[in-house]
Amino acid sequence: MKFYAELNTDKIIREKYFQDLSYKGIIVEVGGATPEFLSMSKHFQENGWRSIIIEPNPMFAELQKQSGNEVYQYACSDENKNNVDFTVITQNVETREGVITDHSFSSLHLKQEYSDLLKTARGFEERKIKVDVKRLGDILGELSINNVDILSIDTEGWEIEVMNGIDVEKTNVKLVVMENLMHCQFYTEYMESIGYSLRERIEYNYIYTKKDQ
Repeated sequence: MKFYAELNTDKIIREKYFQDLSYKGIIVEVGGATPEFLSMSKHFQENGWRSIIIEPNPMFAELQKQSGNEVYQYACSDENKNNVDFTVITQNVETREGVITDHSFSSLHLKQEYSDLLKTARGFEERKIKVDVKRLGDILGELSINNVDILSIDTEGWEIEVMNGIDVEKTNVKLVVMENLMHCQFYTEYMESIGYSLRERIEYNYIYTKKDQ
């Protein structure tokens, strides 16, 4: 089997939480970026899962569509808004996994801690585009989805706002993998408050599951 996510996070989730290869679930990836590079969902999609990509960047959304993926072109937060500024950070930095371009730091608004981090980076440019913002719960509701096996959120500091946009009492989300680049304790405190426990950390990828699972 092939895996694609950074830090082998998809491989670890597969081997620890979804060992039954005959099971075909649903994965939702908020901040899906490109179809393959650093993709959290591609492994599962290739193995028969329904993969739902939510990606505001029109360039990335078009690449997802061209690959035949189910993609919805929105940014996610805790309220719905149209024609909102979205900051695209373009970097051209070589890594072991390739060249990081618009994958990193692009977000609804560049939060201060990310701005501070970028001050030490090289080869980046910033530009604004307009996007529509939609609550994750509303997107899933329109798709008549009440159960999600894996929810992946990588929104450069906006992860809690994304979670605030879904009612986990109405939508059963079994596992949440959330980027927490700054290792903010509030992420875990918030997830505990809505019924999730931190199971493990894969560097800055935090994995939560429901407490009763």
